[in-house]
Amino acid sequence: MCIEALSFMACMEILDPEGRCERVNEIAEVDVWINDLVALPFEFFKRIIGSLRRQGMKEKYVTPIIVLYASNWILFSKRSAEIDSNSASMLQSILDLLALRGRGSRAVPMGFYFTLLSKSIELGLGNDNKAKLQDQRATLLQFAQVEGYLYPEKRSSDSSSISSSEEVIVMEEIFHTPSTSGSLVAELWNYYLSHIVSDPKMEPKRFTELLETTPISWRQSHDQLYRAINSFHQAHQDLNHDEKAAVCKYLNCQKLSQEACVEAVQNDMLPLRLIVEILFIQ
Repeated sequence: MCIEALSFMACMEILDPEGRCERVNEIAEVDVWINDLVALPFEFFKRIIGSLRRQGMKEKYVTPIIVLYASNWILFSKRSAEIDSNSASMLQSILDLLALRGRGSRAVPMGFYFTLLSKSIELGLGNDNKAKLQDQRATLLQFAQVEGYLYPEKRSSDSSSISSSEEVIVMEEIFHTPSTSGSLVAELWNYYLSHIVSDPKMEPKRFTELLETTPISWRQSHDQLYRAINSFHQAHQDLNHDEKAAVCKYLNCQKLSQEACVEAVQNDMLPLRLIVEILFIQ
């Protein structure tokens, strides 16, 4: 009964904005209430969230509270050493608590899904949970920010290739999903590739596989594709002519901007045939 009463009062705070804005002090009290809520032990917090939903609080208000709780206790906690043994089970429960479908999912910041995925990989959560998060991210890719993507170099210290890391494989699976915003998604993927292809252990064949993750036909401009290819060349200066040609076959010179063309014709790592083609187009 105590939890239901607290939840009812919380709902009234949210659902009656005119009443709660009569005095500045009342607004401050709402902030204190939220801070107190996210400081609770998880089992108690979970029961209150369930009660808030039963009382009729909309997901656009409930979901951000869950996001804040996860951020404080799992994702960005300074107390991570203390909760390591419980992090996996708590993260599992957070995923169960989050509304990953419908309108509630729109209240979750785009980068938060990638952060959850990264933590899921780190804690070794089951494939079912990662699949749910991947599917959710795939439907919202056009709203993503490159800075929030999964970058293995931030955490991996082993000697294996970045391209074979679980982070890159997960990103590949997310971007491989058909999208209604094809050109934007392809551009975002090109930016991501530019960050990871500097790995000297990445083989040309693997690089071309990554290029094909999003259809080449989706790319309205090839400027960022050129920069990704150039980054790969910079990290693999021992490529032979055939390997360079295989990588550069994806580049459509007619889709390069004037600026990119000027840069490309001075790039002695590109195959001569490609430079001549750019000059001819110019």
